[in-house]
Amino acid sequence: MCLEFTIDQWLRLFQIIATFTVGGAGVFIAWQQMRSTNLRLKMDMYDRRLRVYDSVQTLLFKMGYSRLFNEDDILKFLKQVEAANFLFNDDVKHEIAQLKKLGFELCSLSEEIADNLKQKNDPGVGVQDERAALQLKRRKIKENIRNTAEKSLRLFDKYLDLTK
Repeated sequence: MCLEFTIDQWLRLFQIIATFTVGGAGVFIAWQQMRSTNLRLKMDMYDRRLRVYDSVQTLLFKMGYSRLFNEDDILKFLKQVEAANFLFNDDVKHEIAQLKKLGFELCSLSEEIADNLKQKNDPGVGVQDERAALQLKRRKIKENIRNTAEKSLRLFDKYLDLTK
């Protein structure tokens, strides 16, 4: 028994093979597009998260080390991180809320100290003691910010890891 095929049978066989080949190529192209789309989404998320991270890092530096820190810095920060609610879990959202609270507290203390300095003409003991207490409180807040900055920034590690 010899296997003999007619031309019609050969054509049908090649047609089946071509159909499977084209179908396989289509599946491969779709898979590549899915991978490309997932990678693009991952990179977009990374870019947005990195912007929030940079904003947090900048605010921590300004709050911890700059004498020129004011409410405008906080408002600018809040504008830059407004998308954080959609990009991060509760840990980072909570940290951002804490930074906002500390920032406004620091600004309030700075304003109180400035008001106190305006009362310089009255060098009474009460004014100087109050000023010293406010400066000490501000110094403690700044020290706390400097001490916890590293911990705050470490919260972003799992969100900025591109290996996952």
